[in-house]
Amino acid sequence: MNSQGAEDLPQTVQGWLELDKKYRIKGRYDISQVLVKGEGVRVWDADGKSYIDFESGQVCASTGHCHPAYTKAIVDQAGKLVQTGSGYTDPPRILLAQKVAQIMPGDLSRSYFACTGSEATEAAIRLAKIYTGRTEVVALTRGYHGMTHASLAATGLGGKFKSIPGSGLPGFIHIPTPYAYRSPYKDDHDDMAAFREGIEAINWTTTGKPAAIILEVVMSVAGMIIPSKKYVQAIREWCTQTGALMIIDEAQSGVGRTGKWFAIEHFDVIPDIITTSKSLGGGVPLCGVTTTSEIADRVAELGYHQSSSHR
Repeated sequence: MNSQGAEDLPQTVQGWLELDKKYRIKGRYDISQVLVKGEGVRVWDADGKSYIDFESGQVCASTGHCHPAYTKAIVDQAGKLVQTGSGYTDPPRILLAQKVAQIMPGDLSRSYFACTGSEATEAAIRLAKIYTGRTEVVALTRGYHGMTHASLAATGLGGKFKSIPGSGLPGFIHIPTPYAYRSPYKDDHDDMAAFREGIEAINWTTTGKPAAIILEVVMSVAGMIIPSKKYVQAIREWCTQTGALMIIDEAQSGVGRTGKWFAIEHFDVIPDIITTSKSLGGGVPLCGVTTTSEIADRVAELGYHQSSSHR
């Protein structure tokens, strides 16, 4: 417990950074700023300087910082019940699942909730493996799906991302990113050369029938790469033919960020699983995995179980 009084606490950005450095395990980022307040599109640092938050709270604050309705909902719920545990549920969670089912494309109507995008990826991959009885997973180079065990293995980034123990989890294959603007394939204007090369890689390096393919249709960490509609529809057709599940990672693109509830809706494709986070909670740690009733019921029969003590 911190025994310091308010008058003893740091009063500047530099002071807070020195205290932070003393107690924090260094993570992915080199932190050089201390934020103390947010309102709408602006945030303020500990020196009182304001900034326009073009990062949108690391893609979480879709309605802006401290929106009055959002803040009121958190305060009201905090005064009633904050945590229930894995063996219980509560009306807000049930109503959230209902709302998610209403806005999801197709028959995606059954959800599991946890805290982070990485957790959503982990749960989706486990669900796909149990449903199909297969172990291999296909992902795209440059794709980003999280920093935990399987989610990091699915992430198609090299360098420091692959120097982390656990990033080499077996059973994952990465295929070329469909990037028509800077395609390495001559005259590839619709991403289909990347698709053909990807299927070739799958056929030569896997059983040819993986459990799933996971991809983003707005690849932000990759450099804002958006696959063509033709490519995404070809992936959907390939999944249907091989029995692989199509997992769409909507952590950064979902819940209204592209003008539709989910970015995949722009491609006239219905996947088997959609993962959500970031904007789903608007800043509160919240993620979701949503699939069909048929898949949800089948994996339950096969022994699928997942839990999160905070959801």
